Amino acid sequence: MEKRTRRILYYPLLAIFIAALPLLLLYALGISLDWRDQTVTQTGGVFIKSRVPRLSIYLDSQQMKQTGFFSGSALITDVSTGVHVIRLEREGYRQWMKTVSVSPLDVVELRNILLIPENLARATTSAEDLPATSTPSAARQGVQIDKENRLLYSESGTTTILTENVHSFDAPTDTIYFVNNFGFLGAFDAAGAIETLGHPGFYLAEKPFSFSQSTKKDILIIDSGGGLFLVDSQEPVRPVENAVLAAAFDSRGDKILIQKENELSVLWLVENKTQPFQKRFTKETIIRTPTPIIRSAWFYSDNSHVIFQTSEGIFITETDGRGGRNTFELFRGETDDFFVSPDEPNRIFGKQDKIWYSIEL
Repeated sequence: MEKRTRRILYYPLLAIFIAALPLLLLYALGISLDWRDQTVTQTGGVFIKSRVPRLSIYLDSQQMKQTGFFSGSALITDVSTGVHVIRLEREGYRQWMKTVSVSPLDVVELRNILLIPENLARATTSAEDLPATSTPSAARQGVQIDKENRLLYSESGTTTILTENVHSFDAPTDTIYFVNNFGFLGAFDAAGAIETLGHPGFYLAEKPFSFSQSTKKDILIIDSGGGLFLVDSQEPVRPVENAVLAAAFDSRGDKILIQKENELSVLWLVENKTQPFQKRFTKETIIRTPTPIIRSAWFYSDNSHVIFQTSEGIFITETDGRGGRNTFELFRGETDDFFVSPDEPNRIFGKQDKIWYSIEL
């Protein structure tokens, strides 16, 4: 091609590019031009990320596209501002639906979406085949309270009195935490040093306290009256909630699932870096049930769903409450128990009529 010919082609193409560039930039920013009405419209978008791939996406009953085969994600652009209904479908799965509020020049992100099969495959198993729970620490195995409420530590045939007037204790790791009969919280470390952590106003009764620890070494304590307390590196003892039946950290130690008689809530211990950007110590009610909640746990595969048991069955629901939460039934009717483990995060074990079953999501 001659130099003159190249110039003839180059300059018109350059002019087209320069003319189109502002339009492309405006479109990328969510701004569209209506040539007929000679108006400028600001639009937004919706990003979807699902564990199940190839989902059909409907926006206000209009099918838009499918999520990716490998990524499970899709981006819908040029969405008009306002409230829309997003519906996700795939043959063999239960429908997922949520309303979204789209703002100009903004993208609503919906992540950790979980669709449940219409017919869940259940495999029979036994209690012996359940994943093992965490092994008690060496300190926990050697500690006990005697009849005189003394905290004893036994090792190599030698028993040592650590402290007296002890109400409750536990040793999630090599540190032994205890509450005495005067309501003081203390701790013994591996070197045998004792530290008083505070006097937060525990309620002491016959029921012993429960202790649990996160992967970040934070400690949860539930006193005899259902008072929930948090021990972390920033504040020795922090009151959290009352009338609590159970509480659990997620697998990263970022959130706490709090169970009351008819309510589940989540407390954020860190700032959420993704939408909807919860601040630290934000507490959100996840669900209220007409019948008492018997048991609850995290779905450890994504830490964005929680599982709970009532007299009506075992269910799973979302922690993201924007536009409503999708709640699905896993086991129908009265169940004896259920179990989950971070070691097998995708599996849920349920017990009905004295038989253990396993499902995988």
